[in-house]
Amino acid sequence: IPMENPELKKFAQGAIMGWNRYRNSNIDNDWHNQNLWIQTEEIWGAIFTLLASILITIISWIMIRINHWKDRMEKRFRYAARVYFERHNRENYLGLSLLSFTVVSREALEAFIFVAG
Repeated sequence: IPMENPELKKFAQGAIMGWNRYRNSNIDNDWHNQNLWIQTEEIWGAIFTLLASILITIISWIMIRINHWKDRMEKRFRYAARVYFERHNRENYLGLSLLSFTVVSREALEAFIFVAG
């Protein structure tokens, strides 16, 4: 295969030389049957423990910030609701009564149909 690009040619030559060196070396080529985990088990356990503690710390900090934000938004919504209800005096609860009556009636009808088959 003719290669006109000198960098590509050097790369291919290096790859071939590296493969030949690996193949001819005394390295145990049966690495996939060895238990490589046992040698570094404690290190990986420590790394995963450290990673978990960092993630838990970050998530806890975010949850504290969310609770603070939630309290602030709750105060704003309460104020907005109070202003709205002061502006629109709602003494007529007929709509709310009809809504609850409709929901209960629908559930009763559904239960009757379910029991009656």
